[in-house]
Amino acid sequence: MPKVGGRKARVKSQFELSLIQKITTNGRPNGQPYSDKSILTYTNNLFNFSKQFTETFDSLEFLDNYKHVLEKLDTSTTAQGKLYSKSTKAAMLNAIIISLLASGQVYSDDSDNLVMNYSLVRDKLSEEIKMIGANQLDNFQNTTIGENQKNVLNNVKQEDIFKMIETMNTKSFDDAGELINHKLYMISTMFMVHTEFPFRNDLADVRFATPAKYKEEVKNGTDTEFNWLILESKKKMTFVMNQYKTKNKYGKIIAPVESKRVIEQLNKWLFYGKHPSGSDYLFTWWETGKQLSRNNISVLLSAGSIKYLGSPISTTLLAKIFNETPSDYKQMNEEQKAELTKKSYLRGHAKLTHFTVYRNTSLS
Repeated sequence: MPKVGGRKARVKSQFELSLIQKITTNGRPNGQPYSDKSILTYTNNLFNFSKQFTETFDSLEFLDNYKHVLEKLDTSTTAQGKLYSKSTKAAMLNAIIISLLASGQVYSDDSDNLVMNYSLVRDKLSEEIKMIGANQLDNFQNTTIGENQKNVLNNVKQEDIFKMIETMNTKSFDDAGELINHKLYMISTMFMVHTEFPFRNDLADVRFATPAKYKEEVKNGTDTEFNWLILESKKKMTFVMNQYKTKNKYGKIIAPVESKRVIEQLNKWLFYGKHPSGSDYLFTWWETGKQLSRNNISVLLSAGSIKYLGSPISTTLLAKIFNETPSDYKQMNEEQKAELTKKSYLRGHAKLTHFTVYRNTSLS
């Protein structure tokens, strides 16, 4: 339990001391502990905010009416008389969510899901603070992708993509390890998947399921309507692709996840990014829980890479960047030929197509 004393420390009530203990014991959702500094920041923030609702900070009941709380948050001011910034609002909501979870008060007396309602507002604020603005996304939709493909292939290497992903991941979480930018982390996860798989924008149709759930879908004959990520364990996952451009010719694609980096990020995404509505789509809009469209994925990947890499990167470019096939087929060894066969299968087209159309020209 963090030290709560200090030369100028205020006297804390028994309730606040108990709350500090609960947050300490409960820890993060991933089992990792909060730092002492983070815990005291959360409880101090909540104590100061509670003054607008009650004279004594002896319970979390004042948080039950979340609509009233959010109204107060919009009109709250700092000691200097300035309205709370978006960052301050997001930090306050984070303190509220963590305290409610630690206290087991997920629902109000009226059965409102308080944690979900507060989380939706917090995550929307975080996106407004951290993420690419809607205007940039809209503007990019009118940008032609591909006109500078050769230049991108000559200048953007695989390590650049991984560095970009690392930067996105860092900016997606705060210093306390809390996810503050859902959309950015979603984009980085999509990029990470594409470092191993040359899929088109087919992640839009991916739903995740246990083997038992997937077998049920197969039994009902509904499995082929979607793409799937089968979660056999935290170390074993498999993509099953039914919905893609050339499905009528190549049929079902079975793609086990072999990259440790991809598995690690998918596990973390499924923990932090899973929508509270219970949606089983791998990627959704956080505000609504609705699945992304293929065009959404194209725009998000391109806009994200413009911001953090300086170049628009599409799934087609990713397939080329991560294609290490030599320019001369006769020079290929057996391992390279096997890799060409595998990538062609995962993309859903002929080996000749992958060798000619998706060849990384920077390797010529």
